[in-house]
Amino acid sequence: MAAPREPVSESRSARVERLQKSSRVFIWAAQIGFYVLLYFVGLLVASIFVGSLHILWKICFLLSVLALCGHLAAWLILSHRSMGYGISSSFSFLIWEFWLLGVASGVSTFFAFSSYQRYLVLFLLVGIIGVSSSFIPLLRTAPVRALGRSIRPVR
Repeated sequence: MAAPREPVSESRSARVERLQKSSRVFIWAAQIGFYVLLYFVGLLVASIFVGSLHILWKICFLLSVLALCGHLAAWLILSHRSMGYGISSSFSFLIWEFWLLGVASGVSTFFAFSSYQRYLVLFLLVGIIGVSSSFIPLLRTAPVRALGRSIRPVR
């Protein structure tokens, strides 16, 4: 005899609770990203009037990379907790913010680093952003889910 299934309302409430917890990470990533973009624009305007600000540009680069990592973590958590239902268009402002942070990281690379370091950091940055933006859709494929089930067995 098959085990009784739980009511539909309980599974929906659990799904909603999971998505609400993952939305907290999105809120954190959006706030940090917004402040980093404000810092970037302010520093860009200040660099017009003031000479070299290398240390401030390095701080901007580190903050923008931290915000990019926050966005990546938020996408990974939402993709894992959404159970394959996809990401709605209501998160489109976060996609824009992700790419704006990528541009801010690239521009701050040119101001923060010198000579060959700048090109090495820019190459790594573009590679990591490219891989991370390609990795998120991979989480919905069957092989990755099967691997996840084998790592943590269903109870």
